[in-house]
Amino acid sequence: MLEHEAEDQDEGDETANQDAYVAMKRSNALAGADASGRVMSAPARTLADLSVHLDQPLALQRALSLWRQQGVVVFPAMLAPEAVHKLACHVRAAVAPEHAVPRVANIRNPDFRTLRGLHVRGSSAALEAIAYKLAPFLREALEDHELDVLEHAAYGVGTGAEEQNFHRDDSIVDSRVMSIQISLVDTSGEQGAFQVLAATHHGAARAGEEGQEVDSLDELGLLGVEERVQGIVVAVPAGTVVMYSPNAMHRGRGNDTDKERVSLTLTLMGANGLVPEGIPLAICLEDEGKWYLDVARAQGHLMHRLTSSTLAGGQSEHPTSGSTIQMGARSPWI
Repeated sequence: MLEHEAEDQDEGDETANQDAYVAMKRSNALAGADASGRVMSAPARTLADLSVHLDQPLALQRALSLWRQQGVVVFPAMLAPEAVHKLACHVRAAVAPEHAVPRVANIRNPDFRTLRGLHVRGSSAALEAIAYKLAPFLREALEDHELDVLEHAAYGVGTGAEEQNFHRDDSIVDSRVMSIQISLVDTSGEQGAFQVLAATHHGAARAGEEGQEVDSLDELGLLGVEERVQGIVVAVPAGTVVMYSPNAMHRGRGNDTDKERVSLTLTLMGANGLVPEGIPLAICLEDEGKWYLDVARAQGHLMHRLTSSTLAGGQSEHPTSGSTIQMGARSPWI
């Protein structure tokens, strides 16, 4: 019996990996990549190159193009100030030592950096707003209408934090996984800002083993201009939503200011994606496998799999979005 179960497990793992490979190839093709995975379009050089303003024509189409070709999209000041304030209060309260379990071991250069899992329910308004505004983009980018919330955590970069090396977060090249950072304070470039090397998320850009840390394009096996070597510094106002592939080369800069950088960090995955290996994902234990964004329609919703009650306290800034919890049809990813 156990022997057959092991064989079934091996077959399941092989099928999942094949699915991930097919998804990567499809994503590469949509991005205009060649057979080896190298994206033919030029890498972005400035923050403006990666930014999408939702009041502009064809904004979501531009976002999808950036996601596929550059591996990172920035939505400046996307969340309303009231939503940002509420979310910032939730984050700051939850990271108090008596209320949270630290996940500092998950962070590179952890001194003066804080990572703690948060209850998803407390961020419901912000997540509803993201699902409501970006549903068509998220559905196409992650190739599914149900997006699992794999990670949901507070992230702080305090004064004195050192600059990290460029790195990737996991070893799975699966285009159906997305990392998100929501900036909760106005952030300068010297305040521990996020920094990314655009268009390094595809197959040909992956030089070396999982967790490889590099400081130059030479070590990446890529050629480029000095601006690309330095990467793009994402210095943004509060309420900005940054979405990036965990396979894109990125790092946190050092914080040389007297102000802490505070953000909410998330990981979303299309329902048929592979849970990434590598750095453990930070989320409250009771929320594991329970929450997902339903983006099947033009306006999405935050959903819970195991209850059918109205989402308490989940007042969306879009009254028509419903903001309800209902039973999900699929089993949790865990």
